[in-house]
Amino acid sequence: MLEIGIPLVSITCLFTVTLYVTYSAVLLLLLKKHDDETNVNVYYLYGFAGANFFIDIFGAILFCYQKGDNSEDNSELSPSLLQNSSDTSSQSENGSTDSEVPIKSSLPTRNLNMKSAYAHVVGDTLRTLSLFMAAIMSDLFGIRGNVTDAWAAIIVSITIFILVIHMLIELYFASKKIT
Repeated sequence: MLEIGIPLVSITCLFTVTLYVTYSAVLLLLLKKHDDETNVNVYYLYGFAGANFFIDIFGAILFCYQKGDNSEDNSELSPSLLQNSSDTSSQSENGSTDSEVPIKSSLPTRNLNMKSAYAHVVGDTLRTLSLFMAAIMSDLFGIRGNVTDAWAAIIVSITIFILVIHMLIELYFASKKIT
């Protein structure tokens, strides 16, 4: 159950935050609350996007570093990793050892956890890129910062919702394999 539960909580949090951001952006655009009190300074957009860019790079480096450890292809694992090295382990009729089961069953879990974490990183990176674009649009065309930020949030939210739907489908099929 934890194999599915932890990634499900992660994706649910991503969906909830994205839904709130989208709701706020649509509300701002529909109410046309474009007074000076709600305007976002374009330099804040640049600053936030720049700082977040470094966090995104760090996250991407960590995922690239861990990629070999969390591959979906179980065939990359050597047979020695899947067998217990001690002579005291019991073997079943098909020749597998007791130590094979926990290792093999934990592989899909790690993949789902990594995929849900990766969805967060991708969503954050998309949001960073959208902030840069919003700041540039605001600077070049004189559009208010809060309006460009709201449109950027809506565009990114659509892509994040697609990621969430994809992850939910994977979680559904993984739950079918576990039961």
